[in-house]
Amino acid sequence: MVTGDLVDETGEFPLDPVDLVVTDPVADEVADLTQARLDLVGILGDQTLRLVPQFTEINHCVPPSVIRRPAAGLAPTVVDLQHQLGNPERVSHLDLAGISYSLPDGRPLLADVTFRLGQGTVTAVIGPNGTGKTTLLRIITGEVEAEDGAVTRSGRLGVMPQFIGQVIGSAPRPAIGSGIESGLGESSVRDLLLSVGPAPIRAAAADLDAAELAMMELDGGPDDDRHAMRYAQALADWADIDGYDQETAFDKACVAALGISYDRAKYRSVTSLSGGEQKRLVLEFLLAGPDELLLLDEPDNYLDVPGKVWLEGRLAETTKAVLLVSHDRELLANAADRIVTLEPGAAGAVSWVHGGSFATYQQARADRNSRLEELRRRWDEEDAKLRAPVLMYKTKATFNDGLASR
Repeated sequence: MVTGDLVDETGEFPLDPVDLVVTDPVADEVADLTQARLDLVGILGDQTLRLVPQFTEINHCVPPSVIRRPAAGLAPTVVDLQHQLGNPERVSHLDLAGISYSLPDGRPLLADVTFRLGQGTVTAVIGPNGTGKTTLLRIITGEVEAEDGAVTRSGRLGVMPQFIGQVIGSAPRPAIGSGIESGLGESSVRDLLLSVGPAPIRAAAADLDAAELAMMELDGGPDDDRHAMRYAQALADWADIDGYDQETAFDKACVAALGISYDRAKYRSVTSLSGGEQKRLVLEFLLAGPDELLLLDEPDNYLDVPGKVWLEGRLAETTKAVLLVSHDRELLANAADRIVTLEPGAAGAVSWVHGGSFATYQQARADRNSRLEELRRRWDEEDAKLRAPVLMYKTKATFNDGLASR
């Protein structure tokens, strides 16, 4: 809730203070209030007013902006401040500090993983199989809790699991790393798109599905009116949460990936799509969607050569913060601008960050290994210097009774 005063251009207060209700239900959190939508309550007439806002509950202040009221007799409208303020972009970032994690059997998997990525950067996580790349993504999403360290992020989060297509109805987003071979049941294209959408959209879709099912089972009984009201409320909630705008985004993704509209594709079984079509559909939606921070677990899997070329181009031009896991050298070379390597060790995998692209990665890694070898050689030399006197006195002690007691 934002409270502010409406004044005309002379500075007078023609109306009492009004409350402006923040309605940004698609976002998990409002990081920048200038991106939120504001409902103007009780404002009629045809004149220009200026909003003089106060501080909000989340300690952000809306900059003053000129708001035009609708013509006399019309209902209040929804004003999107980003159009009046030059369409400011949200700032997104991800910061991992000292992340450590052990497997249930006690074996250390991750040890002191630290790196950061900001808006407009594409960072790739690489490493041998089993070093914890997917587990690291699950720690970022909150599906797995790290034993030590901290994860800090801003901006809305979009996630594409390594295996997609494993969804049921409007169920919550499938866990990263879950396999499609576990057979959880039949799902549709609509379910697939909802599974990678924002949590409020998934919840509203689930309520709408349940209400529609109850409406189909009406039998003229006393509960019919209650079910009808529930369905009307579900439709209103779907509209309030911008569900129809979300369906427009679904339609664009379906046309781009499948060549057909969302209305034709939404009830099609996910299993009727190839793995590449599923990946392309989800990537089309996420890369064009509102999420500022994307986690992509092996996004190039199942894509054909044209699909991989398309993905490389989209990642190269995106303004989002992207963290991806991949083993594809072409994708790493053409899309990633930073490489995070998980290096396995006895105490768990540690991270090494190369601040350049994959084109310079091999030389940078060779230089780093050379420096580590030089440090190890110096350490061995110093260790030998320290051990030499100990061995000398130990040898003398065998022949000298005075030194033996020491």
